[in-house]
Amino acid sequence: MKTNVFPINYFTHIWTPQRVFQGRKLLKWWQIVFVFLFLNGLLMIPISLNYAKMDDFPAGAYFPETMELIDEDLVGFMQNVEVINGQLRSTADYFRETAEGIVAVGLMDKDVEAALEKNHVLLFLEDHFVLKEGKNPAFTVPYPKTFSFQDVTTRAEFQQLLSDAWFIQNKTYIVFSLTLITGTISFISMLFIVLGSALILYFTKMSKLSSIQTFKESINLILNCISLATIVATVIGIIHFNVIVMMLLQTIGLIFMLLAVYYKTQLKDEQFDNAG
Repeated sequence: MKTNVFPINYFTHIWTPQRVFQGRKLLKWWQIVFVFLFLNGLLMIPISLNYAKMDDFPAGAYFPETMELIDEDLVGFMQNVEVINGQLRSTADYFRETAEGIVAVGLMDKDVEAALEKNHVLLFLEDHFVLKEGKNPAFTVPYPKTFSFQDVTTRAEFQQLLSDAWFIQNKTYIVFSLTLITGTISFISMLFIVLGSALILYFTKMSKLSSIQTFKESINLILNCISLATIVATVIGIIHFNVIVMMLLQTIGLIFMLLAVYYKTQLKDEQFDNAG
């Protein structure tokens, strides 16, 4: 089997300091981009798996001001409101408007449109409730079949009840949003680390401290150095997810591999040849 073709040549030059340094000239620019995306994709595996397993998420993270509209008065009123087979049954209406927003139960359709013009809105209608935060679109959440206000006695329990129903309805959106945000942070962090480290390595050319001649060689070398650390960070992230720990492992692993490369080769081809 040929070992000098991509991606085999890449994978054979990420395991030892000597091979890492030797492989700094192997990748073309499109291969460098591919490897970078591949490594970032590895980090996305534990991120995606972790968020896909979520069974709860606080609605207050998306609707902080709106959820603050819930008070003990509303909790007490809703204890006398029934939800039967996803249909709200109330013998009285409830309406409270403050400088922060509107909370209402049993509004007519024409009044709902007027209420939604406010920035923070919490409405309990016949077959769903509505959450609106600021200028963002309103979220409509159907009442689950087992939904009930009867056992809710505190603001925290009330907020959790709404959060659970909202999460069930919008899990796909929430998981996608969190994965996108965390993935973007991971991508930017890794891009900064790779480009910053490669630039520092490239500057060694000016003082003739190394055999590195081009910026492409520097990036190739950094990608070789960070690969093993990324694989380890991915495995650790799957076992116990913590994106900060994953990024730290990746960075620390890169530093140690770079130090090992320098110790074994002094960044010079002749030193590498002597080291075997």
